[in-house]
Amino acid sequence: MKILFITLVIMLFALYPFSDTNAAGVTLQWDANTEPDLAGYIIYWETESHCPDNAGECEQPIKDSIYKNFKAVILSELPDKDNPTYEVKGLDNTKDYFFAVKAFDSETPQLISEYSNQVKLSANSNGPPAKPTLRSVIWKIIQAVVGAIKGGLRIVS
Repeated sequence: MKILFITLVIMLFALYPFSDTNAAGVTLQWDANTEPDLAGYIIYWETESHCPDNAGECEQPIKDSIYKNFKAVILSELPDKDNPTYEVKGLDNTKDYFFAVKAFDSETPQLISEYSNQVKLSANSNGPPAKPTLRSVIWKIIQAVVGAIKGGLRIVS
């Protein structure tokens, strides 16, 4: 399997409390891998950056870094394998989080890609987010579209 390059596109569809605590969630979205032997993805998240110089976002996290949290998702678990998304729940909205994705195949031995680019979800230290205004939603959509056109990574909040 050739080295995979996954452009991780993260969209913050919801940063909301699940209870009266600081628990929150985020929906991640990334470009689908098109290799015929793709079996699934591994989603990684952490409260510490794995980028050089602890940058929040970078094109490639440090190769041998280990994220504390991960979830392997096989293709059949995804609602749309052509537009993969995954919701990470139970996040503390008072902490920053960093995300990356890898793809894995069905070959034996199994091959796993390098990390995608890492993205940062900034803490919401003031509790649950305020309701978005129409202006802020339109601005975030414009940012996401421009980011997608440029091939870059965006967080839409």
